[in-house]
Amino acid sequence: MFSQKKLFFTTCTNGDYLSDCLLGQPKERRKGVGWTEEEHRRFLMGLEKLGKGDWRGISRKFVTTRTPTQVASHAQKYFLRHSTHLNKKKRRSSLFDMRKGGKTKWKKAREIMEIQQVQLVKR
Repeated sequence: MFSQKKLFFTTCTNGDYLSDCLLGQPKERRKGVGWTEEEHRRFLMGLEKLGKGDWRGISRKFVTTRTPTQVASHAQKYFLRHSTHLNKKKRRSSLFDMRKGGKTKWKKAREIMEIQQVQLVKR
């Protein structure tokens, strides 16, 4: 006496994946809000004081507007950007170009961005 299980098969019509049919409509993915200069500055201060890896501490004590996960993600992008910074390819200037105590570098990056935007408008 074996128990019989009924199998239900369905054809998926509202997406490419069966899980979309089983779980209903796929949720829209929210796009994150970019970091402000002030948040990045505070991130760098926290990184200097607490060191690499204490994302919860940086989140709690320095960048209180971001979760530890967001701080960790920001750090990952920051270090990736700086590890490839030695590369000779020209890149768009970014918030990640700003380093500890490097206000002048950030101002220069901002000026470059403004020049690039003016050049795009002229085209």
